[in-house]
Amino acid sequence: MVSTIVYAFDDTQGIAIRLNPDGSLDKSFNDSGYVLIDLPGVERRTNHALGVTVQENGKVLVCGSFAHVGVPGVDAYVIRYDRSGRIDAQFGDDRNGVVKTHTCDSRACAQIGCARKNAPSAWLQRSAICLDQTIEL
Repeated sequence: MVSTIVYAFDDTQGIAIRLNPDGSLDKSFNDSGYVLIDLPGVERRTNHALGVTVQENGKVLVCGSFAHVGVPGVDAYVIRYDRSGRIDAQFGDDRNGVVKTHTCDSRACAQIGCARKNAPSAWLQRSAICLDQTIEL
């Protein structure tokens, strides 16, 4: 599951949590049962985790939105973790585990969803003023 921690009005951070069937934290995931989402190379002001899916190979995709420090607008991201809760360095344009979209417009608010059809895929859906982007996994 995913959620967002609110430290202050303009300071939030996404969190991904994996539970055991009895509801306890699964300590095999990041040695704690959860991972605080930090996007490599991004100094964030806000970071919201909005969706999660687990691929057939056990890798975890988390989708969300974030805002840079000092930059107007909202961007969207998909970050992938391996089974143990570590960032999957084989994923993303820069092979740093994350795919980001660029800010389209300060009015654009990212609507993120992780979806699975016949093959695992993640969709980043932006408002009508932006292009939709499909990420092939």
